[in-house]
Amino acid sequence: MVSSDPALAGAAVTAAPRSRSRLYPYQVAAIDFLKADAARQVIAVMGSGKTAIALHALADLKQTGELDGGPILVVAPLLIAETVWQREAAEWQDTSVLTVERVVGTPKQRLEALDRPADIYVTNYDVLRWLAAENVRRKWRRLSALIADESSRLKNPAAARTKTMLALSLVAARRWTLTGTPRGHQLTDIWAPAQLVTQGTAFPPFYAWRAANFFPVDPYERQFYPKSGVEAATTDRLRLFTHVVDEAAFGTRPPVREVVHDVPLDPATAAIYQALDIDGSTASLAAKAAADPSLRLLSASEKAIVTKLMQVTSGAVYDDSGGWQRLHDRRLDMLAEIHQDHDRPTLVCVTYRHEIARIEQRFPTAQLLDAGRIDAWNNGTIELLIAHPASAGHGINLQHGSDTLVWFSLPWSAELFQQANARLARQGQSGTVTIHVLLSRGYIDEIAYRVVNRRIVEQDRLITALRVPA
Repeated sequence: MVSSDPALAGAAVTAAPRSRSRLYPYQVAAIDFLKADAARQVIAVMGSGKTAIALHALADLKQTGELDGGPILVVAPLLIAETVWQREAAEWQDTSVLTVERVVGTPKQRLEALDRPADIYVTNYDVLRWLAAENVRRKWRRLSALIADESSRLKNPAAARTKTMLALSLVAARRWTLTGTPRGHQLTDIWAPAQLVTQGTAFPPFYAWRAANFFPVDPYERQFYPKSGVEAATTDRLRLFTHVVDEAAFGTRPPVREVVHDVPLDPATAAIYQALDIDGSTASLAAKAAADPSLRLLSASEKAIVTKLMQVTSGAVYDDSGGWQRLHDRRLDMLAEIHQDHDRPTLVCVTYRHEIARIEQRFPTAQLLDAGRIDAWNNGTIELLIAHPASAGHGINLQHGSDTLVWFSLPWSAELFQQANARLARQGQSGTVTIHVLLSRGYIDEIAYRVVNRRIVEQDRLITALRVPA
C-alpha cells in the first residue's frame, strides 16, 4: 500500500505485482533463514534483492501471526528510506498487503507518518536520536522487528547512531541486519551489527573485546589487526546467526567490465603537485597503504596533504576563501569523450563539490542525484547524472537508466566504490555494465585505487569463510 503523504509522492508502482514464483532460489533460502530465528544477519551480494527478501519474510510472519503486534522499524540510508522499501513492497503480490510509511523529511512530515497506522515504518540513520525520543513519548515498549538495512553504517561503536540502534534492539522481538559489505575497513567493523542482532551477547563489550583480541599497528591506535586465531574464531561466532546468499546470486546480475583511464597531469599541474608533495607524501602513503589499507595511520597533517593532492589530480583546489581554483580540465575532457562514445546516459561519481560545479559548467544538462530524480533517470530523460557515493552508494535502483558509470575521482572506501558500482550492476540491468575509473598513474589517486582493491580482497575473504560451513 502506498503512503498517503502527498509530500512524499512518487513511489507508486503501476505495473502488476510480481508473483512469488519469480523469486530466485537463493532468495527463498534467505527468506526461510530470516523467519527461523529472532537474531539474523543476511549478507547478500549487492543488487541481489535484499529488500525483497526481508519484505517476504515479514509478510510471511504477519500471515502466520508470528509478529507480536508492535511496529516494525526499518532504519536505512536516506535515499533507500525515501525510495526503496515502499516501492519494493508494492512490486510483489505477497508483500503488497504490507503498509509502509516513510518517516523522513521535516519533523512535521515525520510525525504525520508516525501518526498513520502501518505495518512498517522506514526511517534513516540521521534521525535515529529523534526517533528514539519519539519512541519513548509514544510508549512503543516493544518492536515486532528492528531491521538495520546497510548495517555497515553501524561500524563505529562510539557513534550516536550505533548506540541508539543497540538500545532499540533491546526492545525488539526480532533483530535483522542486511548488508553487502560487512567488513569495509577492518575486522572490528563486524562488532556492532553482531551485537544488535544478538542483543549484546555475540561478543564482550567493544573495548574489552578489542583489547583481548586485537593489537594496534599505529601509534594513534586507529587500526587494529587480529591476533592469531581471532579471525577464524570471529567467523565461527558470526556463522551462528549469519547467512551468506548462495553464489548463484552472481548469475542474476549483469556482466561488469572495469576500464582504467590514465589521465596524465599537464606540466604546470604536475609542478603544483610536486610543490605540495615536498615531504614525499605520495611515496610515504604508498608504503603505509601497503601495510594499512584503512589509511588510519596518517596524521592529521598528512591527511590534509593527501586531500589536497587528490584535488590537484581532479583538476581544482579549494582556496582560503572557501572558493575553488581551476587547475586543469583533463578529466572533464576524458568524461566528455566517454559520454559521447555511447548512446545511453552516464552516471558520474564525484568526491568534491567543486567537481559538481565544474561538471555542471561543462555539461549544462547534467543533474545532481536526489530522490526526486530517480524515476526520471530510470526513464532515460536525464542525460548525465552526478552522484556522491556517500549518499547514492547504497540500495537505490538506477540500473534502468544506463549501463555506464564514470569515477571522476576515487574514494578511499571499498564499500563506497562497490556500492556505487552496484547501483547499475544489479538485477534488471539489460546491458553489460562498464565502470570507467579516471586516475593519474604515478600519483595519489592510483594509490587510492590499490587501497580500494585490497580492501575488497579482505572483505571477500571474510564472506567466503562465512559461506563455507564449519
